[in-house]
Amino acid sequence: MKNGGTNNLIIDGNNLLYRIFWTNNFKLDENNNPGQIFLFLRSLKAYVDKFKPDNTYCTWDKKLEWPSSNFRDELITVEYKANRDDDKFKDVHEYSEAIQNVISLLGVHNMFPLRMEADDLMAWLSTHLSGQNVIVTTDKDLLQTISVNTKIYSPIKKKEITLHNFEEYTGVSKDQYLNYRAITGDKSDNIPGIPRYGLARFKKLDLNKLTEEQQEIYKRNLQLMDLTIGYDYYPDEVPVYEEQLENCKKHKSNYNKFLEEAKKLNMWSIVRNYTSWRESFNNNENVLNIINKAIKNAQTNTA
Repeated sequence: MKNGGTNNLIIDGNNLLYRIFWTNNFKLDENNNPGQIFLFLRSLKAYVDKFKPDNTYCTWDKKLEWPSSNFRDELITVEYKANRDDDKFKDVHEYSEAIQNVISLLGVHNMFPLRMEADDLMAWLSTHLSGQNVIVTTDKDLLQTISVNTKIYSPIKKKEITLHNFEEYTGVSKDQYLNYRAITGDKSDNIPGIPRYGLARFKKLDLNKLTEEQQEIYKRNLQLMDLTIGYDYYPDEVPVYEEQLENCKKHKSNYNKFLEEAKKLNMWSIVRNYTSWRESFNNNENVLNIINKAIKNAQTNTA
């Protein structure tokens, strides 16, 4: 990754949608303000105000190539991620397209995988965006993206996870994290691990002493969970990410249209505080900082 002064905020869009549904007991009626769109916007603004990014990306699980499946569906004997889409979440995506349209007016860059998942796209972004990255998610899979350039913000625990506090937060070192996940599995994604293995037993484990059956589980889970395998598995996946990222450079905010949409959606608290919303996403402070740095550098070079 290139080093630079740019700050990037990466929002796990689907993760935020599910959290909004969860905290509101799976009932959100857009006719009753605040609805799902407003709650999403309010959370988004809170993250932008906290981290003051130069660029904000929101990734979604909606596949550009649909219908389609990927290698993970073929690797696992039980239905992959089946636990996530039961009946109580049946309406979770009802307003996702409207959300994407509204946040786009604020200058947020919506990005989508081709046939993989948002996790893979976020992992790719974490290694290909210039500067420093903050990924907002509760998804433990994304902890493997942490590096000197990328940290995770857990919105439930309100905690930033970095290389410095990684082992304190997870119980294992960054180098061992993927092995730990592969051995213990992931109930939320319906990925079974090796039976009777948890953190304490994993710490005493010698991978060379796994039985043949345990080795099969371990190797299969590594393929399922390693996000660097995901985005590189199909040769046409990354070019789609690159094309979207290039288009992001042309994407501009439209605050007047955002205000019109807020009125149409009866989001009157946004209308009343429109100036605050515009200031949060307009990022004037960061733009001025960049200009000032450029002026100082020019003065230093000519001195």
